[in-house]
Amino acid sequence: MKDYRLEFQNKCPKSIMESSPQIIAEAYDLITEYYQKTGELEEEARELNNLETLFDMQKSSYKDLRDCRIELVQLKQMWDLVALIDF
Repeated sequence: MKDYRLEFQNKCPKSIMESSPQIIAEAYDLITEYYQKTGELEEEARELNNLETLFDMQKSSYKDLRDCRIELVQLKQMWDLVALIDF
């Protein structure tokens, strides 16, 4: 999870120096890619939580995964605003 979080932080489009339709489209593609990866990891985390419950273990919280989901929503909103201003 820590590796995914680090990759997420390094590769997601968090800043913009210039805008064009191509740059905006690439940012949306990257956000979509990480949205899908995050969804897959969330599903895996749910399965692991179910197993933890089954074996009477303490459930893991997966804070890094929740942080990625929150940042994805914020990034989408930021790029929506950039696209609105650009167009």
